[in-house]
Formats: sequence, structure tokens, C-alpha cells
Amino acid sequence: MKRHGFLSLAAFLAGNLLLSLVIGLGYFMFVGSHPAEIAFSIAAYLSNTFMIYAALLLLALVPYFARAGLAVFVPLFAFVQLALVLDVVVYKIFRFHINSMVINLFVTPGGLKTLGQGLATHLLFFGIVAALLGLEIWLYRRACDGAAGKKGLAGLLGGKWKPLVAAVFLIAAIDKGVCAWGMLYDNVYITGNSKLFPLY
Repeated sequence: MKRHGFLSLAAFLAGNLLLSLVIGLGYFMFVGSHPAEIAFSIAAYLSNTFMIYAALLLLALVPYFARAGLAVFVPLFAFVQLALVLDVVVYKIFRFHINSMVINLFVTPGGLKTLGQGLATHLLFFGIVAALLGLEIWLYRRACDGAAGKKGLAGLLGGKWKPLVAAVFLIAAIDKGVCAWGMLYDNVYITGNSKLFPLY
């Protein structure tokens, strides 16, 4: 990817960020109807996802400077998105995020069999994996096309990144400020949703 420049990496990550935001909408099934918790949850959701992707950008710089290409970035980010899909499912069933107990269930031989997963569940899982890999290949190619002068994600990103970065910092500041206030005054609409999103 390095031959296409840093803009292609930024565009690829931006595309993945949007995909993560769509997948993570599943968490909003557990947000109440009060305007305060809806507003906080939206700000926390955006802020949390942006911060996760800031960390992913730093991690992605390693294969980027190693001149890694499609064979590295596609499975890496397909795994990130798959982990998010699984976390939404785990939260829906157990009301907590992927933790050491869940990981142990996945890696222990016969662990998943205890959940009684049938053929349809296995087919759905492999279908999701295939769809994510296909989406990542498409995002990667679109990001590289834009950086190579064709119409693509990097071309759409263009010079619009500065106001986007400013908006991200503003949302993060609002989120953390409201969260601190909610914790200080034990506001249930804030504290009740402070653990809704992974790694928050």
C-alpha cells in the first residue's frame, strides 16, 4: 500500500471506520428512549469508535512502512470487523462484551459445541467471513485507486480531512465531559450506558 501513499491508508481506514459504525448500530438496541441517554450514547459511540481507529492507525503504520499490501491489510481488518460482529452478538446474548471467558470458549476444543450451534449457524458465520473479506478487498482497491489518481475513497477524502479531525475532537470532548459529569452526579442515563460500547 505504501506505493500509493499515506492517503490510501487513511482512506482505507476511513472506509473501515464507516463499516464499523454500521455494524455497531446493533448496540443501540439496548439504549433507552430518554433524550439524555440517546444523545450521550450517540456521542459516546462516535467518540469511542474514532478512538479505536486512532489506535488502529498506529498499528497499521507497521505493515504500511513494511510495504505490506492486500494480503496483510484485508485479513487484518476483516478480523477487526468480524470481532465487532461477534461482540455485538455476545452483548445481545449475555449483556457483556468479549472477554477472557468468551475467548476461552472459542479456543477450547469443543467449547462452541456446548452452545449447541447447528449447521445453519456455521454457514451464517462463514457467510459473514466471506462477505467481510469481499468488502475489505473492495475498500482496499477503492482506497488505492483514489491515491493513484482514479476516482476512489482517497479521492473523495481529498482535502476534507481537517474539518473531519476537528469534528472528531469536538465529539470526543463532549463525550468525555458529559461522561465525567454523569459519573460525578450519578446520572443513570449516563452511567447506565457508559459500558454499552466495547473498550469504552
